Amino acid sequence: MRTRSIVLSDLLALPRISPIRSSIGLAIATIVVSFAGPAWSQTAGFLDPRPELIKPEMVELAPGSDPRRCQVKFIDDLNIGLEAAGFPTDRSRISLNSGQAIAAMTGIQAAGGRWSRNTGATEAVLDDLRRKAEINLGREIADLNNFFILEAPDQIDITTWMEQLNDLDDVELAFPLRLPVAPPTPGDFTANQGYLDPTTDGIDAEFAWTLPGGTGSNVVIVDLEYTWNLNHDDLPAITTIIPPGRTANDPFGENNHGTAVLGELASLNNGFGTTGCAYGATIRVAPTSFTDGYLLNEAFQNALLGLSAGDCVLFEQQIQGPNYIDNTSQFGLIAVEWDLAVYSSIVTAVGNGIHVIEAAGNGSQNFDAPEYGVGNGGHWPFLPANDSGAIIVGAGAAPAAFNGSDTDRSRLDFSNYGSRVNLQGWGQRVWTTGYGDGYSAEGVDLWYDNSFGGTSSASPIVTSAVALLESWHESEFGSVVTPAVARTLLVSTGAAQQSGTFPASENIGPRPNLSAAICTFDAASPTIDCPDDIVVECSEYDGTPATDTEIAAFLAGAIASDDFDPSPVITTDAPALFPDGPTTVTFTATDACGKTSSCQATVTVVDTTPPVITCPDAVTVECSSHCGTVETDPQLVDFFNGVSAVDICDPDPTFSNNAPDCF
Repeated sequence: MRTRSIVLSDLLALPRISPIRSSIGLAIATIVVSFAGPAWSQTAGFLDPRPELIKPEMVELAPGSDPRRCQVKFIDDLNIGLEAAGFPTDRSRISLNSGQAIAAMTGIQAAGGRWSRNTGATEAVLDDLRRKAEINLGREIADLNNFFILEAPDQIDITTWMEQLNDLDDVELAFPLRLPVAPPTPGDFTANQGYLDPTTDGIDAEFAWTLPGGTGSNVVIVDLEYTWNLNHDDLPAITTIIPPGRTANDPFGENNHGTAVLGELASLNNGFGTTGCAYGATIRVAPTSFTDGYLLNEAFQNALLGLSAGDCVLFEQQIQGPNYIDNTSQFGLIAVEWDLAVYSSIVTAVGNGIHVIEAAGNGSQNFDAPEYGVGNGGHWPFLPANDSGAIIVGAGAAPAAFNGSDTDRSRLDFSNYGSRVNLQGWGQRVWTTGYGDGYSAEGVDLWYDNSFGGTSSASPIVTSAVALLESWHESEFGSVVTPAVARTLLVSTGAAQQSGTFPASENIGPRPNLSAAICTFDAASPTIDCPDDIVVECSEYDGTPATDTEIAAFLAGAIASDDFDPSPVITTDAPALFPDGPTTVTFTATDACGKTSSCQATVTVVDTTPPVITCPDAVTVECSSHCGTVETDPQLVDFFNGVSAVDICDPDPTFSNNAPDCF
């Protein structure tokens, strides 16, 4: 039992239930609780308080809400359990309600109301996760054990029960349970995986792959949705996570959306098809829809149980927001943390070191608009003060080289935006597995798409960037990157959003740049040791070529090392031909992040080999002057012109002789 000592008198008092509501004759089956809570709650005064939730005077179900079920959040630290028959019970035997309130609760039970926990883990596990998150984040976090789901029979209007529950002091808020929505519709795209490329076109996954751990091998990624073909031949072995006692179902009978997401994340690096950004990661999928309803929060919590700090959860879901109209379009669909239960679980996960990535949604919404700071029971997750710590992803245009429909990295019209949106990925032109629009000749298990898009295609790209950064960091340093550090780093080093049809002020954040993000950890330049100076014989006219055996060995003799890059690149400024005399060569070592170090060594070319001379034949001439015959006499011209010489290094050796002026 969770125990906590507090004064009960203030909590036992219940507000008056209006005659209109009480006359309906509905109530809740014996909900009684104890104030047994985790010991850390005794010192909760040092934590920043949770925002106060606001109960509506009247409940109206927005489009996309479950008409038969609602969510109920009891005040933190009440010890509410469920009887074997499925109704709430007071474990401490202390009644929280009396008289009319107890009668109302009993009426709900008698009318066929059915209760279930809106959780995906045991109470002890959730208490421990909450404790750690509060300590790590320094803020109060909702008691995850006090979220329940109430199901009404067909003849009961669930809003009536929600209003009665909101009249009880022990209920923090009764609020709608959302129905699943169809996955976003892909657009028109080109056959290219440019999102893998270096910035600014892609996230530079190719750079990360060259580093230890840079394929995602140290990280688990969980995809939450409900549409996969796990038999695709270009996908790795994938585990499906289903909460105990649940049976997953696909509410839309279509398995391509999830398959496309998985292809972006982890399509095999096998020489054919597509290659996933984080193809080395361990991939799991967590269905969010079951035969007994859409239970996103339960699926999320259940998926968390097998994760460790540094792992990633991707919400490939969107839910109805305050401007949602109906299922004829995606307008008004928003990020899942608009739901209080999901938000509370996200905060808890982030507080335990799990990276949470959410699609912003394809609802064309401005999260900074007034309607996102009012209503919703006082739960306003997009306000800066209520930042969950998750990464919210918008959809940007692809680069012009890949046939982007607008300026590269500008907001696409359907993408939600606002200051709470952190990063963007390609929202169009994405090649991946599934659908068959790009290739379908060999059957569904080898289908490929050249037209996946939306915040659905953007979110796996950003998730991969987080996973590769995290996995590399674990290999390099043996420690995890916190969600806050990873988000800040990817935002600060990313390729900035640009203005296109829509201005950059409609924020969807930058496109991640893994090389820049990873290189912020590279504090030192490489070291380099030059070879010894050498002296070589001239071997050609004007010098010795760099291909000479001795010089080639000299140029290959530099040694470089780097704590960050196992194979720094060494370059030189050596000429193709080394002239006679000394030539200083600069050797430069460059690591993967562009940091450099240099050293110098000298090649001296010498010419110690004399030329070979050929003399003219001897001659006899007639005396032509009083002294004999002068050297300029025409009879001697051919004699002096008959000398020749060759030299390895000098194409034109000079001649001299000791001939007298007169022979």
